[in-house]
Amino acid sequence: MPPWLQALSDWLESGFITHAILNSEAFSDFSGYGHYISFFVVVGASLTVDLHILGFNSRPHSARDLAQWLFPWMWGALAMAIITGIIYLAPSASAFFVSSYFYSKLGAMILGAFTMFRSEEH
Repeated sequence: MPPWLQALSDWLESGFITHAILNSEAFSDFSGYGHYISFFVVVGASLTVDLHILGFNSRPHSARDLAQWLFPWMWGALAMAIITGIIYLAPSASAFFVSSYFYSKLGAMILGAFTMFRSEEH
């Protein structure tokens, strides 16, 4: 692990977020559940728009109208995923920073955010 990444993991693991998670079961549960629920909202909203474009729709709305209604939900859920992800990551940052799964998930989130941004422009 590069020195700067080790310093970041040490800072996260010794910070107040880690202290709050380790000493509060409610805060720990909130961050975990919030993280997963936010991903479900992002994926669900994206899937709804994609299925609508493919013709699996029950309402006479256009895909653009549906996307305009769902994009704020998607962005809000993505922001929540980032915030709760940092909270969820803090107590064991050094373990996450050496995991290829973590970097795969981070790359997928960046790609998804870029795709949402590009889709919203059109």
